[in-house]
Amino acid sequence: MTRKHAWLLAAAIFLLALTCRTAWAVAPRTVRWDEPDYLIFARNLLRGDGYLVFNVPDTIWPPGAPMLAAGAMALGIPDEAALAIWQVLAGALACVLLFGLARDVTGIPRVAALAGVLAAVSPALVVWPLYWGSATEAPFLALLLAGWWASWWVLRNGSWRAATAAGLAFGASYLVRTEGILWWALLLAALTFRSVRDRRAWRAVGALVITFGLIAAPYVLYLQDVTGRWMLSGKTAVNVWATPAVLAQRGTGQDVLSHLDSAGTEILWLSPDKFGVGLLAMIRGDPSGFVERLRVNLALTVDALHDPLFGPTLLGLAVFGLFIRPWSRRRWDAMMFWLARNGCRALSWRPGRAASPPGR
Repeated sequence: MTRKHAWLLAAAIFLLALTCRTAWAVAPRTVRWDEPDYLIFARNLLRGDGYLVFNVPDTIWPPGAPMLAAGAMALGIPDEAALAIWQVLAGALACVLLFGLARDVTGIPRVAALAGVLAAVSPALVVWPLYWGSATEAPFLALLLAGWWASWWVLRNGSWRAATAAGLAFGASYLVRTEGILWWALLLAALTFRSVRDRRAWRAVGALVITFGLIAAPYVLYLQDVTGRWMLSGKTAVNVWATPAVLAQRGTGQDVLSHLDSAGTEILWLSPDKFGVGLLAMIRGDPSGFVERLRVNLALTVDALHDPLFGPTLLGLAVFGLFIRPWSRRRWDAMMFWLARNGCRALSWRPGRAASPPGR
């Protein structure tokens, strides 16, 4: 495939994705769950009132989505559409980035085109983010795909420019959803290992660390200023408290976090108690419980694949596809890259996935 054909195909995928997402984004919908908080933050930022909700400096939500909403509002986009427009634009961009990443990793343009088209029309990517209420899926996915694409090239040739792009993309993804740091850490570990082994590419390691740090540092410093503690996420305690009840189906995360704190003066969601709970302390205090949560999260991921579209026929075709072509060094690299990329999801256990009451 020539460069011209690749650009034309990317443009077609973008327009298809844009059309599908716009058709749903313009329909009436209810703004709920996390999205109203992001819009309140955005309005406060534009008015110069600070990063506040309930007149309290917030430490739960990272600032990426509110900043995107504030940018849209500043351009005259109505408040209720300030994040929906990013679902459209970033979602369409993510499909193009997936096409480019798949083309470079697999070396098969038809496979890349199929991946891009399926992402463009998939209801899980077109419709679901608009109605779930977290409003961050599309920007986060686009930034992750940009980071993964840059990661592929930095691991292939040790380019410091690709490492710079990866650091910027993963840093921005961290500001949208803090679990973005997991993929940055994975790339840093892989790149450091290769640099030690080959005694080269240290410029790439430095570029990756510096660019991510420049993007992430202001938020980390903000958390330290508000809480008095050094932390990467202000939501750790919320997840620690909510996950056991959610996985045991004893209610939603909102039910758990509406309980009063140890002083009996504030709900857990707004309580200073949440600053005293860390992930490492939780693991040390209950290692078997942490392993069980990982197991349940993996089981939920496997259950999500039990779909009429993912049956014995498609599974058979996937196995057939694994062995229809010779396993070259490049193919081994590509397969390990995909496995490592998806393996981080096991660490990113998300209680909200199981938090919905049946039938919702």
